[in-house]
Amino acid sequence: MLLGSSEVSQDEEAVITLQTAWRCIHARRTLVAQREAVTIIQRRFRAQRMAKDCRAAFVTMKASSVTIQTIFRTYRCRKHFMEKKAAAVVIQSWFRGHQCLKKYQSERTAAMVVQRWYRNILLTRRIKREYEVMSLSALRIQTIWRGQQDRKRVKQLRWEMAVAKERLDALIKIQTWTRSRLERLRFVRLRQATLLVQRLNKKRHQKRVSAVIVLQSHCRTWLAKRRLHKMQSAAITLQSIWRGRKLRVSVKSNKIARARDRCMKACKAATEDKKLCNRTISGLHFLLTYKHLHQVVEAVCSLEVATRLSARCF
Repeated sequence: MLLGSSEVSQDEEAVITLQTAWRCIHARRTLVAQREAVTIIQRRFRAQRMAKDCRAAFVTMKASSVTIQTIFRTYRCRKHFMEKKAAAVVIQSWFRGHQCLKKYQSERTAAMVVQRWYRNILLTRRIKREYEVMSLSALRIQTIWRGQQDRKRVKQLRWEMAVAKERLDALIKIQTWTRSRLERLRFVRLRQATLLVQRLNKKRHQKRVSAVIVLQSHCRTWLAKRRLHKMQSAAITLQSIWRGRKLRVSVKSNKIARARDRCMKACKAATEDKKLCNRTISGLHFLLTYKHLHQVVEAVCSLEVATRLSARCF
């Protein structure tokens, strides 16, 4: 019985030892698992916080870049606007200068006409004054000379008073006739000068009126032709659109539809250098300017195609 109790106690100790070892292993595994879980949680938390910090830095950087872009685009738009404004100011200044120059030229022409007319009047007045002064001077000289002669005659020849009186009357008549003749000549000259000035002014006015009438007639003819050409072009366009639509509505053939599609594609693919007129002009230019044989052959081919197709078109 004692041996049995000792074996039981050894078995219990062995079991306790095994349980202790197993519990230690289990506790160590639990601790390791918890530590790994805590490490993962810390890593996730730190990564999340780092992501938030990176996101905040990115948002700040994006806002800064957007602000910089806004400022730069504003500066570029302002610069472009100032360049356009400067160009507009230059164009406006040039146009206003041109308008002022035209106004100045017209005013200068009018002033020159007025000055010419006024100078002619002043010249006529000056000539008249000079003639009057010369006439008065001649009259004074004649009067002085005649008075001296008369006084000498009166002193020397009192007995010839009657003859001298007759001669004096004759001289007075001659002077009167001479003066009237001179006045008549002066009046005729002034009248001729006035008529000449009036005739020149009338001719100049008639020339200006005829030039204005010719310009107005040409301008009205050009405007009427342009209006008629626009109306004809609009009528032809409307007729072609209506006839094309009528033909498309009346004809339902697939062959014609395919041909119309090919024509539309050919028209869209056609360029300026492929037109017959441009090909003809370029071919003639190459034929007259180029000297190499292959270039001359290409020019002749272009002319042959243009002439053949132009004959078909007509």
